[in-house]
Amino acid sequence: MWDKISEEVYLTAFDHGFIEKGTFTDKDSCQALAMMHSEISECIEALRSGNKINVNQSFIGYFDEELELADLLIRVMVYAKRKGYDLPGAILAKNEYNKTRPHKHGKKF
Repeated sequence: MWDKISEEVYLTAFDHGFIEKGTFTDKDSCQALAMMHSEISECIEALRSGNKINVNQSFIGYFDEELELADLLIRVMVYAKRKGYDLPGAILAKNEYNKTRPHKHGKKF
């Protein structure tokens, strides 16, 4: 399922000019990571404004932070695909490692 969604959002990003063919440079990576950060900021703003985001009622309808989190995941999926990363595998591996870590990683908060 991940691969299918990842491919679809990648092709949409390409078709609509958000990414281009060719080398994916460190500068491109930094720009993509900054855009992920902006989606987090937009999620915070959605929460602060009372979660009233109307995006083309006929297509998406009303969303709150979910819309911004979806944007974040889309950007992450496109980034991972461009870098050739196995993100689902990395998520599972990281989760297994996290199971071995102490509560709150030994920190107060």
